[in-house]
Amino acid sequence: GVDVRVKIRGKYWRLRTTGKLKHPGECHAPWKKKKQILINESLKSGSLVELDTLIHELLHACVWDLSEETVRETATSIAKVLYDLGARVDLR
Repeated sequence: GVDVRVKIRGKYWRLRTTGKLKHPGECHAPWKKKKQILINESLKSGSLVELDTLIHELLHACVWDLSEETVRETATSIAKVLYDLGARVDLR
């Protein structure tokens, strides 16, 4: 799986896949120490859902105060465009 350090708006997160989530992804608040962006490793590699989930959690990290509905709609719209253009993510 993936386990990398990423910098978003001047702050660092540990981006990693895990099998311990009951949902597709999770993003820790930007003010937390040792914050993480977690992606469920059960998502199909290269799938639209995996791309959507990654964008969704990255949006939370970028703009923490956006509503869940706004993040969901925005991530899904961006993911569909990128996926249709051939973008794929492989978090294995």
